[in-house]
Amino acid sequence: MARSTPKDFGFTLDEMESKTLPVAGRVTVHPAPGFAVGASGEIRPETITVRGPRATLQGMSSVFTEARELVDVRSDITLSLALDSAGLYGIEFDPDVVTFRTEVTAVRERSFDHVPVALFNAPDGPLELTPSEITLIISGPETEINQLDAGQISVSANFRKRDSFGMIPLQVSLPSRLKLVNISDSLTLARVTRPESP
Repeated sequence: MARSTPKDFGFTLDEMESKTLPVAGRVTVHPAPGFAVGASGEIRPETITVRGPRATLQGMSSVFTEARELVDVRSDITLSLALDSAGLYGIEFDPDVVTFRTEVTAVRERSFDHVPVALFNAPDGPLELTPSEITLIISGPETEINQLDAGQISVSANFRKRDSFGMIPLQVSLPSRLKLVNISDSLTLARVTRPESP
């Protein structure tokens, strides 16, 4: 009878440690037509305690939730999400489940009349802009549209970008989650008026 020979086995020992890491969500929300998602998803708790081998923890800067994709969403969302430990041998999370919340609201359009055009890099001397005021239609989440003030809207023209006819494209600046739907004029005419000869 053949005698079996001992086999060598290699083991890597590492100290167990713990650290606090932020949680990053992997939730994709597709709102239904006529709806918009809130500014950002909220995760609670924002940080968790991670325990495991020192070498593994040293390579971790954050913890990810499980991936979820939601479509045709028409109302606010609250989800319980597990944390993703794929490829992380010996890692434990405390807690191992977090809560994701985000707001989904109806989209509304709103019109703003007589918004003045600001002219930059203009030469010295009197200038005439035609038009000097425009009308905008802006859309976005209902709560943000309701709170929008005309002072948060900027319409500008850069004199250096005028074409051979004196026309300048208009630039509209809005809060990040709002969208320009329509503008009454996309160009303005900058005319330099000369003083009349005596």
